[in-house]
Amino acid sequence: MKKNLLAILLLAFAQVAFAQGSYKLEQGIPYHSNAGEYAAERCVLDFYYPTDIKDFPTLVWFHGGGLTGGHKDIPAALKESGIGIIAVNYRLLPKVEVKDYKGIEVERKVHTVTDADVDSELSILQKRNARMVTVDREAENGDTVILDYEGWCNGEKFEGGT
Repeated sequence: MKKNLLAILLLAFAQVAFAQGSYKLEQGIPYHSNAGEYAAERCVLDFYYPTDIKDFPTLVWFHGGGLTGGHKDIPAALKESGIGIIAVNYRLLPKVEVKDYKGIEVERKVHTVTDADVDSELSILQKRNARMVTVDREAENGDTVILDYEGWCNGEKFEGGT
């Protein structure tokens, strides 16, 4: 328990220490070449990084905009956190015009879900999300049991017996 607490305190201290440095923002860095004027505008990224930390971790951040709007940004919650952040502009490439799509017929597939299908998926979800709890009863089939024991042979504890 004390080791865990010490590890948590050290991690918290390290995070604060990393976060107190200086940072730089480089904007409009192209990541695609020879794709025309539109790509030159859209295929750019911004790089925000600590200048006083060597070998810092880096997060690639795709903004929460959509295919037709929004803009890249560095979220304030991630700034000054001891990591580098790459914000990517990516949508609407290649530039396309949506033409007459009305009247196009698409076959709609109908899927029938049975009660057995639902029961099977629920069973999978239950097993995947099961949590271990301590119970005060004898072990039953399907239980996970943790044993704590000591191995003895001829009145003496033997190596590997715990």
